[in-house]
Amino acid sequence: MGNRISHNNNQPSLRHSSNKKNDQQYFNRNHHMDSHYTIINQILNQHCNHFNLNTSIEQAVMNIHRNALHLAMEHHKQISNI
Repeated sequence: MGNRISHNNNQPSLRHSSNKKNDQQYFNRNHHMDSHYTIINQILNQHCNHFNLNTSIEQAVMNIHRNALHLAMEHHKQISNI
């Protein structure tokens, strides 16, 4: 079976760029947000790996840290949509 990517996508993507100003702004905004989410996701994964390897860190501390990073990501998302 394998993974399949849908080619029926009406949104602008990296595969085709538009000369229309609105499409370009849409692409730039989404590309910017995707970059942020990729970086944040990498940081979350690094932190979770560190927590999992370090048994001296209590579960409560790990949860607080994870929740703080998640809230920061949500806050950034809200600010970017203004």
